[in-house]
Amino acid sequence: MLRGRSQKCPVARTFAGIKTGRQLLHLPLRELNSTRRATLVARARQPRRYAAAGGAPSALTPLQNGESYHRSPSFLADGNRFLYFADPDTVYLGSLDGRPPKRVLTTEQMALVSGQHLLYSQNGTLSAQKFDERRLALVGDRVLIGEDVVIAPPGGAGFSVSETALAYLVRPQVRFSLVWVNRSGQHLATVGPFHFGSYGDVELSPDGKHIAVINAGERFRNSNVWVFDSTGRQPSQFTFSAPNRFPVWSVDGRTLVFTSGRAAAPGMYEKPVGGAAPEDVILQSTMVPTPALPRPSDWSRRGIVYEVTAPATRSTTLWVLPNDGDRKPYPLVRENGNQRDGKISPNGRWLAYASDQSGRSEVLVQSLSTPQLKWNVSTTGGSVPRWRNDGKELFFLGTDGTLMSVAIIGDAAAFHKGEPQPLFQTRLSGLPEPLRSFAVAPGGQQFLLSEPDNPDPGRSIVVASHWQTLLKPVNENLR
Repeated sequence: MLRGRSQKCPVARTFAGIKTGRQLLHLPLRELNSTRRATLVARARQPRRYAAAGGAPSALTPLQNGESYHRSPSFLADGNRFLYFADPDTVYLGSLDGRPPKRVLTTEQMALVSGQHLLYSQNGTLSAQKFDERRLALVGDRVLIGEDVVIAPPGGAGFSVSETALAYLVRPQVRFSLVWVNRSGQHLATVGPFHFGSYGDVELSPDGKHIAVINAGERFRNSNVWVFDSTGRQPSQFTFSAPNRFPVWSVDGRTLVFTSGRAAAPGMYEKPVGGAAPEDVILQSTMVPTPALPRPSDWSRRGIVYEVTAPATRSTTLWVLPNDGDRKPYPLVRENGNQRDGKISPNGRWLAYASDQSGRSEVLVQSLSTPQLKWNVSTTGGSVPRWRNDGKELFFLGTDGTLMSVAIIGDAAAFHKGEPQPLFQTRLSGLPEPLRSFAVAPGGQQFLLSEPDNPDPGRSIVVASHWQTLLKPVNENLR
């Protein structure tokens, strides 16, 4: 390494922790942290303490109201106190002697202490700020260390640090295009590009003439729904009270339902397309953070199918909000595991969905009149089921990203299916979650999906020795 400078190195996936003195600091998904007195292991929902002298493990950080899990414990230099992340979005300081935890910082990423500084990443920018361990407070100005840092899952950290060295994983600059392809995967046309750059949550209208997307941005904090024609022209901003996600069209294509994480009234909203009609909340949620909000996946004549993730268990289930009557929601699937991407068949009799009850994601079809009747559609793993508009074919993604087709045989009174047949290989399996989907045009002869323009941009680590010399002020007006 070069003194006071940084070097960029290629990397395949991740990098190891850095050990210094009595502390061991790790990258996001390493959940072990150790001192001479004890080892902390983040298991289940809370870190557990394993005493150096042996004995049974013990839970060390009690969950407080509204918290769903704790993770990423990281010792301070004294070997007694440690930082840990609490979902939602808080870093606390705990201790081995059982003193009450103290809030340190509100952030989606884990923070690490090195010397007199607390380091944390927000929106891809790595910053440092002096940390008064006596007052347990951040003091002075925030200073910039690095940019384009990998955004880790909540509670993770895309960097590792010691008193003399810093390393962080740089985000690969992958670009994507939304394209039309035929049943052989042959490219037919490119949609867009969109003037706001990053996009996601693509939904095709029932007549195939319009597309709803969101402007993605960092962590979707400012995402809104936009509507375009099928070529990506004639843009119209549809929502304005960000963040909004997961647009779904009504059966007649005149209305969109979407999830809104607005602070005043988070929940599921609907709004007519075109004109100046207001948006209406149809299912308000008091559950936060955003993963607990209802996320629509389909809108049929029966009602709006949506997913909801329980904060306590992190399990996802499928519900329906009826179109008529008292509109009281009820569960569609009653089984273990996670159920996602529910789609009701055009005749209103069958529900296709993805479930991991077997230990891997598979596509199933369930009778809506007799929920005990179920059929496995995929045989070697599958996700993202999509019906053809006449109900005679069901498409899904195989585990390797192959677009699969299953013929639906027989009349509306009985469900009969053919064997899954591969159509073509997509590159969806390696894309970010908002792009890992596809839409089927009426007739089932064309598909709308995303493709990476530069599928293997490479990854790299920035490694800096004597990283303190890299500190420079942050211009808050540019954030």
